[in-house]
Amino acid sequence: MKFDLIKIASRFVPEEKIKEVVSLGEGFINDTFIIKTEEGSPDYILQRKNKRVFSPIPAMMENIDKICRHIKGKIEKAGGDPMREAMTVIPANDGKLYFMDEQEEYWAVCLFIDDTITYEAAETPQLAYAG
Repeated sequence: MKFDLIKIASRFVPEEKIKEVVSLGEGFINDTFIIKTEEGSPDYILQRKNKRVFSPIPAMMENIDKICRHIKGKIEKAGGDPMREAMTVIPANDGKLYFMDEQEEYWAVCLFIDDTITYEAAETPQLAYAG
């Protein structure tokens, strides 16, 4: 399937701030991209949610957002940095936590956390525990 990733990303981020949208890693369930923006603006993660695995997507996104807000509150109370230690869901321009395109595919965006490392698999028990 071909998608106009800039058009989709602009449902969440002002199009004039978007430099490019590129694939990020190898997704097994969802397709994941990074929205790179102009200097001084944050970057974002864009995902095409697999509606065959996760259904219904709108309810799933509501749950993800509630959990993230709850975790952020706990981090803040503990004196941590909730913007670095928890995911931030970015609503679409219409206020929904997802966008459904013309092909009835669901998309969601979260804030990209700079200077982080991701792993495709946990190669040690210690890494699995840390995750």
